[in-house]
Amino acid sequence: SLALKRITEPTGKMGRGCFDNRGESFAQLTSDNRLKVWDIETGSSSSEYTPEGKLASELTALAWGTGSPVSAGTKKKRSKKATEVVAVGTARGDVLLWDAARNEVKATFGGEGTEQTARVNDLCFA
Repeated sequence: SLALKRITEPTGKMGRGCFDNRGESFAQLTSDNRLKVWDIETGSSSSEYTPEGKLASELTALAWGTGSPVSAGTKKKRSKKATEVVAVGTARGDVLLWDAARNEVKATFGGEGTEQTARVNDLCFA
């Protein structure tokens, strides 16, 4: 059985958060602009992302789902194997797909140079 553990920042503020589909991990947007992924069973942080460079912007929304990231190259092909990702929205219109298992951004959409530059307030997978 899972023991409920308190997951908070030193400030005591939690920010936005959501559970993965299996209820094993919890993704959180922190007040110091980080995405943290927590292992529910141990209560420890298992992955962390801080936007930098051209992706540096306030993190505003998140949703956990299964995605087939676009592979690198000139032709956009979908990966045959779907992976669990955390979609993260930003204040400048970016949407990032964060692969917590690999600690990497798998894809980005919108933001500067696109038609989507407005703040992302909510995300969901269908």
